Amino acid sequence: MDLRKRIRELAELMAEIGISELEVRHGDEAVRIVRPPAEAGAAPVADDAAAPAAAEPPTQQLRAPMAGTFYAAPEPGAEPFVQPGERVEAGDVVCIIESMKMLNEIRSDVSGVCVAVAVSNGQPVGRGDPLFRIAP
Repeated sequence: MDLRKRIRELAELMAEIGISELEVRHGDEAVRIVRPPAEAGAAPVADDAAAPAAAEPPTQQLRAPMAGTFYAAPEPGAEPFVQPGERVEAGDVVCIIESMKMLNEIRSDVSGVCVAVAVSNGQPVGRGDPLFRIAP
């Protein structure tokens, strides 16, 4: 079977059953497919272990300082505080976490470019959960 066709079928199956990561090994070959959980509906990324991996820039994770509900924007329908590709300065508000009926502005402790948002708007988060990946 054609490898591309098999990867496409696996990616479709992942989307259908709602899993975000899958690794298949056969002999010396391995294929790993990862769907970022924050980007529902995003195309999966295939990582063929036999091929050289592209260097990913070093990033820092901004983590939730408390448990609660993650909100990407100041109010429903508003633009998110930060989106992938945008520059963030230390001290900038990056999201709101609602905890115990209080809205808490969460500020970045690093400066850099937002590479990824790790959670979806309205999703519950626990203390220490990754929220954003920031590259210097």
